[in-house]
Amino acid sequence: MSNLKKHCPCPVVLIEGNPCKTDVDIDPAAIKGALISVETIWYVPVVFTCSKEDSVETLVMMGRQDETYKDVVPLRGGYRPKRLKSKQLFILQGLTKVGPTVAKRLLEHFHSVRQIMNASVEELIAVEGIEMVSAKAIREVLDSEY
Repeated sequence: MSNLKKHCPCPVVLIEGNPCKTDVDIDPAAIKGALISVETIWYVPVVFTCSKEDSVETLVMMGRQDETYKDVVPLRGGYRPKRLKSKQLFILQGLTKVGPTVAKRLLEHFHSVRQIMNASVEELIAVEGIEMVSAKAIREVLDSEY
């Protein structure tokens, strides 16, 4: 899963047939645990098919959907912050090269999301943890036309 997540932008696991009915003697609980881990810890969807023909049909359908929706940007799913400070941190963590620690430092330094969005590269690199490359990447995201 680690390599799949590292090297594939949108990984999917396809399982053809019943994963618990194989020639290999593996405890069904172990298989179930592995599949739960793939979906809940690694966030990789698992698709089940019945036969080779069903697998081909499923892959073709996935390819068509990928082509149809390639320009659609999905909303950030999952966590939806409730508190104001959490919302501010969430917005900042959507920026390039900004994780939780840097987001907090930015808010502590600039005091508002608006001031961060208006900050120059020079002002951004004054914040601990933001190098020139990161500051330029942030400004590129904020300044580029859609």
